Amino acid sequence: MNQKMKPWMKDPKIVTIVALFSTLGATNYDTVENVAVNLAQATQANESGKVPEIKLEGPEKKTEGDLIEFSAIESYGDHFNWLVDPKPAGDESIKTSDENRRCFIASKPGVYTITLIVSNCEGQAIEQRILTVESNHDCPDPEEPDDPIKPDPTKPPSGKLGLTIAAFDLALSKVDSTNRTKAGKVASVYEAISKDQSITNPQAFVNQTIVEIRNALGSSIDAWKPWHSGINTKIAGLISQGKLVSITQYREAWSEIAEGLKAL
Repeated sequence: MNQKMKPWMKDPKIVTIVALFSTLGATNYDTVENVAVNLAQATQANESGKVPEIKLEGPEKKTEGDLIEFSAIESYGDHFNWLVDPKPAGDESIKTSDENRRCFIASKPGVYTITLIVSNCEGQAIEQRILTVESNHDCPDPEEPDDPIKPDPTKPPSGKLGLTIAAFDLALSKVDSTNRTKAGKVASVYEAISKDQSITNPQAFVNQTIVEIRNALGSSIDAWKPWHSGINTKIAGLISQGKLVSITQYREAWSEIAEGLKAL
């Protein structure tokens, strides 16, 4: 069979690859030819010893909503890796194409550092760009309220767990003014137990509090039951949220309750 000699037939490397495929039983001549040429070119590129080279094109400034593209299509290398810092919000904010030689970035307002790393067997090259994406609408500074909310000086602060203000408010709303004078005694119980290092179990902590409260209030115990029920509801909420578990956390809670009652 006579065929017109093609340029690759002068390349002994390609001829050897074609012969090898034929020996292995390949029958589609056009496919064998294409594969052989591609293999030879890839081998030649790897043997060239050429280090990666970056030719990066991309904008410095864009506006929110614009298409943002960085291109390294004319760069030389085998592997292209893009890094965007900080990453724009959203899973689809960064896309690549053309074997990672192009990078498309969501145009969300901000200042971004674009880093391209190109590598092959001979090493790697790195290049960076700074991209500024401006907002496409003006956002006026928020106005300060005419009468900013200020904390009530007659009330204690909320406390880390919110129990200081809870103990204070519940005493005002649930205990009549006559029996409310016992708030100092109740506060002393909670404060003393919060500092008692001999109690190391939360249940024992609670049980000891109940005993001491009864002793402190005496005949006023019934008047304080609504307060006790309210504060227990607050405590149960903290337990369910995982905020009141350890004995240390119980000590903090009891200390806050004492502070709230002492403010009455």
